[in-house]
Amino acid sequence: MRIFHLAILAAVAPLIVSAASVDFSSSSDSSDTVSFNESFPGTLTLGSNNCTLFWSFTCTLTGSQNIGGTIYTFTFTQPNDSKSPFSYSGEPSTITTSGSPVLDFTISDNHGDSASGTYDLTSLASDGGTGVDIDGGISIGSITSGSKISTFDSLFGLPSSTQLGFVLDVGNCTAGRRSVNCIQTTDPTAQFMSLDITPGIPASGVPEPGTFGLLGVASSAMVIAVRRRRSVKS
Repeated sequence: MRIFHLAILAAVAPLIVSAASVDFSSSSDSSDTVSFNESFPGTLTLGSNNCTLFWSFTCTLTGSQNIGGTIYTFTFTQPNDSKSPFSYSGEPSTITTSGSPVLDFTISDNHGDSASGTYDLTSLASDGGTGVDIDGGISIGSITSGSKISTFDSLFGLPSSTQLGFVLDVGNCTAGRRSVNCIQTTDPTAQFMSLDITPGIPASGVPEPGTFGLLGVASSAMVIAVRRRRSVKS
């Protein structure tokens, strides 16, 4: 089993064009919810139905999808605090993260392959109906290889890119037993609808400063190598 720490790999790997989105649809194995608390500002909680009060004190949003005969499972976790770190103001809205919460993300398959890192939420907007699209980005920090690592890496654009963008679609919101819009004053709870993960694109669509720094390190290494080759020939 190999475990790659991607801070080094990102520096020497080529910059790639993003691959196609990976879709976890509403038919996937997920019954988890997202709750909205329309205080001022409003807050939201991923995996509001799956929060632990002991040991880890976390809330978890997870789901699985069969893609080409392989089961892939995603997991988002956030702290189960008295107030969610994610806040917004109306719809559409940017999402602000308060403090320095531990926001973990993992994606794995049933062949022992997995990738883990952190995530952030950037904005939310209506999905055109009564639901909400929540945009964010994922930064992969390590990869563990199993028996299908080539397929796993290819699907998520790893390890050439460590940044993934995503859109989390939630809907079928209810307040009590009533169906309601997701963003309003009745503090509704939304059902997971779909998750689209796009390899190679951070939440902003622009490489982060650290990415440029890593590319600079890689470029410097290439220049040094070329100079050494020239000096040997001369």
